[in-house]
Amino acid sequence: RGSSPPTPPTLRLPEFAAAHACTRVDAMQWVALGDPAPFPARARAAAAALPGGEVLLLGGLVGPRCDVWRSPDGGRSWERVLDTAPWSARWGHSVAVLSTGGVLLVAGTGGAGKKLSDAWRSMDGGSRWLCVSSAAPWTPRVGASLVALPGGAAILFGGLDPANAPLNDVWRSEDGGASWERLAEAAPWPARAWAAAGSLAVAGGGESSQVLVLGGLATGDCLLDDVWRS
Repeated sequence: RGSSPPTPPTLRLPEFAAAHACTRVDAMQWVALGDPAPFPARARAAAAALPGGEVLLLGGLVGPRCDVWRSPDGGRSWERVLDTAPWSARWGHSVAVLSTGGVLLVAGTGGAGKKLSDAWRSMDGGSRWLCVSSAAPWTPRVGASLVALPGGAAILFGGLDPANAPLNDVWRSEDGGASWERLAEAAPWPARAWAAAGSLAVAGGGESSQVLVLGGLATGDCLLDDVWRS
């Protein structure tokens, strides 16, 4: 693997506060669309922007919760789709919108602090959910990163394991979360949770794309300021 990256400076992770408003960005200006919004206040939930312009809000703290809310107009109004989804209540889960339009939800922390390793998929905007894997081959985790690629694949990496140790493994699913292939047991970047991530289309590359990993929380509550690309 070569030499290890330098140890980042130690910073303490601040506490997360529950959100009380829904906002949007337009030409660098933020507009309050609901303060408070109709859904219960929460933190460490997951959100997904659907191809048709709808937005989903799923789970989170306090609770944890397993509700699903949908906005048809970019966050201005909200309807409760499900009060109790079939997936167990959780926070710190990971969600991605696949190129097929399906929503993939994986992992997180459930009741009593149990880390989860299941995968669920919705093809109708969050109304119905199918458990595509009740126990995926990767370690149960919270705060992982999930990235959808243009060709239909999904990449999962990082997070905190059941002992709250950060991870740097990388997994790929080509079938909407039903099966997973381990691409790397230990990526060259430092193990981390709560990292930002995304995919970039490659110009002239068809369905080719690059994956970015940005920052995150490493061992000892160290906040990272690095950027990695694959």
